[in-house]
Amino acid sequence: MSQITENTVVIKPDAVERVMNDLADYGCSGINKVWSNDKMVIILFDNNGDNPWDIEGIDNLQADWEDFYVIETNYGDDDGYWTQVFVDGCGVPYDGEALDWLFDNLTFDEYQKVKELVVYTI
Repeated sequence: MSQITENTVVIKPDAVERVMNDLADYGCSGINKVWSNDKMVIILFDNNGDNPWDIEGIDNLQADWEDFYVIETNYGDDDGYWTQVFVDGCGVPYDGEALDWLFDNLTFDEYQKVKELVVYTI
């Protein structure tokens, strides 16, 4: 059964166009680039199920695993978030949330701004 999910991706700045194109082509909604610095860009979006890059058999995706730092999906249930951190282009399940990773990878002032922007509603 599909359900609407809320998703966060943290990507490399040069990947914005590829990621935005993938999200639009896949039919995601609420696509919003909420924050960026010279090292990373944070995009939020809604989707009907998993994010496009986690669904096998999708052709024509422009973004590559090397473009990502973090992908997180909030299913809105008691299972919590599905968060992956990318190391050498490979997604690794992360024992925490995207905000935890961001806390470790942003300055304190940047984190204070970002934590208000990356809020799930479901």
